[in-house]
Amino acid sequence: MQQKDLAELQQWFTDYVSSFYSKDADVQKHVLLKQEHTSKVVENACELSGWLGLSARQRWLAEVIALFHDIGRFQQYAQYRTFVDHKSVDHAQLGLSIIAGLSQLACLSAKEQGIFAFAITNHNRIKLPALADENERLFAAIIRDADKLDIYRVLSENIPGPSKEGYSPVIIQDLLDGRQSSYTEIRTPDDRKLLRLSWVYDMNYCWTIEKVVRRGYLEPIIEQLPQTPEVREVIQRLKQYITAKMGM
Repeated sequence: MQQKDLAELQQWFTDYVSSFYSKDADVQKHVLLKQEHTSKVVENACELSGWLGLSARQRWLAEVIALFHDIGRFQQYAQYRTFVDHKSVDHAQLGLSIIAGLSQLACLSAKEQGIFAFAITNHNRIKLPALADENERLFAAIIRDADKLDIYRVLSENIPGPSKEGYSPVIIQDLLDGRQSSYTEIRTPDDRKLLRLSWVYDMNYCWTIEKVVRRGYLEPIIEQLPQTPEVREVIQRLKQYITAKMGM
């Protein structure tokens, strides 16, 4: 029954996304980009939930969450021509409004629907709410890790060199303090690269960090940063953190 339900959800997703296919080359490019991203995030979530030893039903739920985590992106780009939430709309909330009342999601129990909504709502937040329960945190952690892992892949295709604008002290400090920076702090291209490095501090599982390292996503970013004493210290601390996490 779970596979039948999943197949129906996958078909709905495919039909919905294809409704945004466009003769406009820019729109088509970005729709296909997010469609492929979703496919990769689903793969990551399935592999990670298997590594965690979750039950078949839990793995199924993680896959459903991954399938729908970015469903708001398609309307967001079609309407606003951007994926930047603070310049348009929170894509997670938009996505939940789009699928509210979707009959195919009736296969989720009431508890699963709550977990589903929580995970999607918080997959793009700077941090999880303090009052989240254990199951909410589990599935939010899975989608957050699976999502970031593929965003590294997407962004690895275009990493510009050091910029004349430099970088913002607040982002350097976040990295030195071992925490993820906020998108709202980005002021320069180097800030954006440093932000990507800070994602490592928000990863929940050593499985994810190991994938990031083994797929070579970090070094190309590091190579395109200005080699100042501050940046070198940031990189040294980051590598120490990664070594410790991967050894756990």
